[in-house]
Amino acid sequence: MNDKAQPLIDRDAIGLPVKFEPPAPGLETQVAKIFQDALRIAPIGAMDDFYDLGGDSLQGEEISLQIEAQTGFAFPISGLFDAGTPRAIAASLDTGEDKDKAADEAAQEILFVVHGRRGYTVPRRSFLDGLSPGSKLVMFEMPGLLNKETPPESLRELAEAYVAEIERVQPEGPVRLASFCVGGLVAIEMVHILRARGRPPVSIVMLDPRPPKPLPKRLESERAIRKSPWNLFARLRLFGLTGRLDPDKPFLEPTYRRLNTAYERIIVARGWGRHAKADGRKEKTRYAGVKMNVEAQARLTTAMLFAWPDPLDAEVHILGSRQRSRLLTDPDGFWGHLLPNRKVYLVVDSHQEILRGESATVAGAMEDLLLGRGCEIDERPAA
Repeated sequence: MNDKAQPLIDRDAIGLPVKFEPPAPGLETQVAKIFQDALRIAPIGAMDDFYDLGGDSLQGEEISLQIEAQTGFAFPISGLFDAGTPRAIAASLDTGEDKDKAADEAAQEILFVVHGRRGYTVPRRSFLDGLSPGSKLVMFEMPGLLNKETPPESLRELAEAYVAEIERVQPEGPVRLASFCVGGLVAIEMVHILRARGRPPVSIVMLDPRPPKPLPKRLESERAIRKSPWNLFARLRLFGLTGRLDPDKPFLEPTYRRLNTAYERIIVARGWGRHAKADGRKEKTRYAGVKMNVEAQARLTTAMLFAWPDPLDAEVHILGSRQRSRLLTDPDGFWGHLLPNRKVYLVVDSHQEILRGESATVAGAMEDLLLGRGCEIDERPAA
């Protein structure tokens, strides 16, 4: 693990809400030691929760990776919000399924949530606090992100993997689908697949969606070409973005995809993309050395950059930031093209607040919309 030289913080100094309970021998002790190494807090008790210990998403990566590496059991990063203590994790690893928990979940409303650009999402405690006890989040995670499983190459393949997960977790009943940021593109493709299978989602909510920068430029280029087929500038720009000279013919797009994936492998392997802002500067995070599957991360980025789902005529609720209001409400913009029947509610000032400062409000609004309760926040009309 990284940052071994950092001194351990005394558990009693951070004011945990539960008394220390020694972990049982075996898996509990093993998981507690993994928590200690990742969070740099000691001792770790059996009932100490990841969120109470101040865990963040990068530490969640470290914990998830080390659990699989040291125990041989797969444990998704997003599992930390559902089973966030050494005891709960050990129980899930040991049994593969907690029967009492499964019985409780059968009566809960399941809310399926697609991650953003990193391939997984670890919501903050404040986000989870905004949900009612009767709801359960199922967070998708990029296949192959934590192991040697072959990851999907395209947006379609990724969406099919997540639809298969929905069918496994909830074989019947209403599908309620949400997504974070760029994951909205995956969600759109999933809706098309679910519709084709006769099971369209009853509700769809996107949290401050934003496409990769090349996609709005691609839309502009394709529109220009369809309006004037002899527009050489538009064709050259489309070619530079996608490898296509014609919107309907791939030409060199497969080659572009392979080259982009190779480039992203280098970026990810060197940790160049793992930065966080600090004091106005960009600095590598403390966990820049955490190594998830490079191939999975490279393929995910490429799939998003070349994503081009068909427009979706279903009603979609967007909980957005004022920072992105123009992007979300512009009828001629990217989301106006893909989601003509969207309803936009501006709930926070900046994108960062979606999972941070105002995240409880966002989570509550998301749940209300997914469950058909409506939204107390006024809809923002198209710009």
